[in-house]
Amino acid sequence: MEFDPFEELKNMRERMEAMYQELGQNYPSRIRQPWREQTRGMYPNTDIMDHKNEVVVTMDLPGVQKSDINLHIDGETLTITAERQTETKKEEESYIAHERRYGNYHRTVRLPAPVNEEKINATFKNGVLEIHLPKTEKTRGKQIKIE
Repeated sequence: MEFDPFEELKNMRERMEAMYQELGQNYPSRIRQPWREQTRGMYPNTDIMDHKNEVVVTMDLPGVQKSDINLHIDGETLTITAERQTETKKEEESYIAHERRYGNYHRTVRLPAPVNEEKINATFKNGVLEIHLPKTEKTRGKQIKIE
């Protein structure tokens, strides 16, 4: 098997991307390659704020319809998926540049505290998704009596 330094760099980059995703952060944009985002899903710009009583997640989803956004919470992990639909191109139009991206957005956010799943509030206005996740008390350990 021949050593390929470019394949090794690609593998190292993928491991770093996975590490950033685990930490709930985007891979730094200055070293992100646009073709990777198109093939593996786009990473939307996201702010995560840890307030005393709640966690607030704000995400930019330009061009996405409210009906194309899905939120899922599992324990202390919030998963946000969305799809930006492709516009129909007219045959008679010829583009000088076509830079806007279409496709799937995907983001997994590890929350800093347990949240009350029943009281989560999400709004979507002008391409900005805002999710308020009220914190809940951490469950304390309990001594179990054996009968």
